[in-house]
Parts: sequence; structure tokens; C-alpha cells
Amino acid sequence: SPDSTRGDFVRVGDGQWARVSESLRERLTQLKDATNVDRKTLTLDATSAPAIRDLIQSDIEVKATKNWHQCLARLERAENLDPVLPAGLKAELRDYQLDGFKWLRKLAEWGVGGVLADDMGLGKTLQTLAVLLDRANEGPSLVIAPTSVGFNWVREAQRFTPDLNVLLYRETDRAECLANIGPGDLVVCSYGLALRDETALSKVEWGTVVMDEAQAVKNSRSKTAQAIANLSAKWTVALTGTPVENHLGELWSLFHLVSPGVFGGWENFRKRYALPNEKHADDDARRSLSHRIKPF
Repeated sequence: SPDSTRGDFVRVGDGQWARVSESLRERLTQLKDATNVDRKTLTLDATSAPAIRDLIQSDIEVKATKNWHQCLARLERAENLDPVLPAGLKAELRDYQLDGFKWLRKLAEWGVGGVLADDMGLGKTLQTLAVLLDRANEGPSLVIAPTSVGFNWVREAQRFTPDLNVLLYRETDRAECLANIGPGDLVVCSYGLALRDETALSKVEWGTVVMDEAQAVKNSRSKTAQAIANLSAKWTVALTGTPVENHLGELWSLFHLVSPGVFGGWENFRKRYALPNEKHADDDARRSLSHRIKPF
């Protein structure tokens, strides 16, 4: 706050000030953007790992738990990973589609969800199928899509990833389907059935959950969005060719489902990003928001 900072100095106690170097100030700013406040408690998750690592690498002592060190190790593995298209993929990917596959695959290695927001017709389904095939051993995959789009997922999976066992959920014995699925299975489900069968679907440990046409859950208060939030998955990704149309709350809703740690709770997001951007056209808040979502 203005009362606790003067130029390069920060108040650290009554009448006591400490000088903060520009490099440290930048790192602390990045850390601030990577953390969230929930009921006056500062929270961190895997999305905060780069900022924490920057602090550690700047010769600042950071005490971290074993889980945090494991998180940093996952980040390092993701950064060093050079994803290779899986054997069995029956398609030639264009350069930008290959870039999309590699980006998604690195996010999955990191353990952080993301939003693939290509325009319509650029092959989001194919890029995602390549990742699902590469992650087939992680457990069954669930694709949630509008009914009309679901049929396209089945066709493209049969064409491009025949090694995946694709099941159109609405055309199966749903109870038997969920009781017997495992690694290598791809279940394609409508948003309506995802809500109707919320309890049964939430009992499955999914390797990957995909939300296609994810603008369908841009309202976090909808029953469908709440049902999807209850699913258990190692990794989640959203696909959409539709931009944020009405307000930044739609962006928060998407990330609340794929990677809640990116923005934290709604009040944290509203105060830090939504109000400054939408009410005051705050350039600093806009740049901060852009920087925060860029990796995801």
C-alpha cells in the first residue's frame, strides 16, 4: 500500500524501513500475481511454482515442504520435456497443431490445467486426441461436449486414434460402462448427461477430463458447472473457439474448473482483476491479468 512503500523502501516495522532492489521487487510482484488470498489466508498451488523458484534462485532462502519440492520437480520435468507424437496417431499435424500438442502435453506433465482457445476449424479436437492417446495409461478419459459435437469426437477418435476405445456414453449401458472402464478408454458425454449422472461420473478417477465448447460452463453458478467441478481427474483441459463475451467472470469460471489456483476464489479475482479492468480500465491490472493467464 502507499503508506508502507516510499520509492525503493518498504516499511518493515515501526519507524523501520528496508531497501528493496529492483530485481527483488520484480520477483515479489510476480509472486504476488501468482498467489491468492482466501479468507485472509495466502494460498499457493502448482501454478505458483515458477514464481517460488525464481525466489529460490535469487539466493533467498525459502522453506518448503516435500510436496513443494515435488511440485518444482514436476515443473522442471515439464520444461525439459520434448513431447513426441504418440505411436498410433493416424494424422499429420500442421506446425501450429504440433505446437498446441506440445503445449498441452507440457501442461499435463506439470499437472496444471489449461484452455486451448483456438478459432473454430483449427483442429482443437485432433490436438487434444493426440494428448489423450499419449496419456492413455494415466486412466480413462472423459470428453464432455454438446450432443451434436459428441458424434464428431467419436468419428475423429475412430479415424485418428483407433488405439483408443471410444464410447458414446448415451448409447451405452451407462452403469456398466463406468464400472468397467480403464486406461485406453475414451468416454464421450453430453453436458446434459454430465449433470444428470454427476454422482456416478464423480466416482471415477479420470486420467483426463476435456470440456469442449467450454463456453457452455461460463456461468460458474450453473448446476452443470458445479457438477463438472466435482469430477475427479489428474488433468483437465477446456477447449473453446468463443471469446469471453460479457464480462471477466466468464474467464474466472473456466479457470475455476480447469485450474482453480490460477485465480483463486471469485472475490479475490473480482477485486484484483475484474473491477480494475471493467470499471476503471486499469492498465496495470490488464497487464497483470495477461501475464497471469499467458502460460495457461
